Amino acid sequence: MQRGQVVAQPNSISAVKKFEANLSVISTEDGGRGTPFFDGFSPKFFFLTDISGSIKLPKGKEMVNPGENVTVTITLEQSIAMEVGTEFTIREGGRTIANGKVTKVY
Repeated sequence: MQRGQVVAQPNSISAVKKFEANLSVISTEDGGRGTPFFDGFSPKFFFLTDISGSIKLPKGKEMVNPGENVTVTITLEQSIAMEVGTEFTIREGGRTIANGKVTKVY
């Protein structure tokens, strides 16, 4: 086994690069980011290992402020094993700025 590998029954889980997720952005008071983020924001996503990716905001949504909940589309740089319901965090500068849950995989 190497870092990032998954042990699973054949065809029970697939490698995904693009997915939709519900995000709960942590407020400044709770130690989150102090400024909003915009379409194309590229943080580190943590699924038991760090992986880079970018966030696409829904149409009509210009930015996401700390403390908000939003559904976004995320595209990772590499495919990883995940399924609907998988939980993850978004990290920036050594701190967690959002928690997410996968709602749809492409």
